[in-house]
Order: sequence, then structure tokens, then C-alpha cells
Amino acid sequence: MIDTGELLALAQIAIAFAGFSALVTVLGSRAAGNDVRIDAFRLRGLVEIALMVGAFSLFPIIPHKLSFADETVWRISSIVFLLVRTAGMYFAVRKLRTIAHLGTSLDYKVGRWTIWPLLLLSYAALLTVASGLFPSANSALYFATLYMDLVQSGILFALVVSSVMTIESK
Repeated sequence: MIDTGELLALAQIAIAFAGFSALVTVLGSRAAGNDVRIDAFRLRGLVEIALMVGAFSLFPIIPHKLSFADETVWRISSIVFLLVRTAGMYFAVRKLRTIAHLGTSLDYKVGRWTIWPLLLLSYAALLTVASGLFPSANSALYFATLYMDLVQSGILFALVVSSVMTIESK
């Protein structure tokens, strides 16, 4: 059975992350020393992940309403999610390569120890669902992917907030 209530709640949380980050960016003042391109990349990553979580929280509802079997709903959703995510990652990595020299050690540590492992785990979960290896775990793996992406959004939100907050020294 497809839990549309939980899917809708995830979509709302993801969109709230994107909205709050945009608000913080607009109202906050940038910290000294941060390159605006780094801040823009963080914000772009956060918004893209949040919108992807929002969209793919809602996506399974479509095949479900078309009366597909639950296993098929999760497999279709995972395949489309994988395709969109892979295209998004291609462009994100291309952009990252152009600004990597501007980053801080914090960006690299956070990325290495949180974002990349979560991304790899979510890819593995989506591939497992798409391949149909464990049909009884399809919904749990799909939801796990959405939650891991929300955690990534939260981490990027913290980086965005920290980049626009200035600490006054006395």
C-alpha cells in the first residue's frame, strides 16, 4: 500500500528547506572571506535536492493513481529518480570542478564525511528498488532515499546559514 500522507509530508518538509534557505540567503549578510560562488553553489545544491525530494515524494502517487501494482509503482519511481538524479549529479560535478579551488576545508570535510556517503547509500537503495531484488523492501528503501536526501538538504542548509551569518568580534 502506498502511504500518500507520508509522501505529501516529505514533500512539504523539502519545500520548506528550499524556502527557508532562500529567505536566509536574501535577508542574511555574507560572512567575510566567503566567495559568492561557493555560497551560490551551496544554495543551488540545497534547492535542487529539496525540489528533487519534493518532486519524488509526489511522483509515486501518479503510477499509484493509474492502478499499477505497488511493486511497479516503486520500481518506476526509482528508475525515474535515478535518471533525474544522475543528470543532476553530472551538472553539479561539472560546476563543482570549476569552483573547487574556492572552497574551504569545511566544505570538503562535510562533503567527504556526510554528503557523499549519503548520496552513495541513496543510489544503492534506488538501484536495489529499480532492480527488484527485494520487493518487500521497496517502499522502505524508497522512503530511506527520500530521508537521506532530506538530511543532505539539512546539512547544506546549515552550510548556507553559516555562510550568511557574520560573527561580530568584540
